[in-house]
Amino acid sequence: MSAPLEKGRLYIQLAKDGETCGPPHPVAWRASAGPERPAHCRFVAWDFCGSCEQISVRAPAKFLGLKPFNVVAELLKVGVLVNADQSVNLQTGLTLLKQYGYTVQRA
Repeated sequence: MSAPLEKGRLYIQLAKDGETCGPPHPVAWRASAGPERPAHCRFVAWDFCGSCEQISVRAPAKFLGLKPFNVVAELLKVGVLVNADQSVNLQTGLTLLKQYGYTVQRA
């Protein structure tokens, strides 16, 4: 039996082929675009659940409307050596989003 949902809190429900995959997860972080968001950025906001500890390099690339190699290059500038098929910790991914004008805050 899952824990009761808290009123007034955002949750993410994952689904595959129309079938839910496990219980809803509370949203822990929200990244939202500011007015200075570059035109190539694809999304206005993105929610991260509390169980999310790592993020693939391809996810922020898709979010920002960039090619994965561009994200790899940005990560190299801050001393993180990864390739497009690897993951980085969530804090590093959120820092990258901040560099592109997104506001990141706890939900």
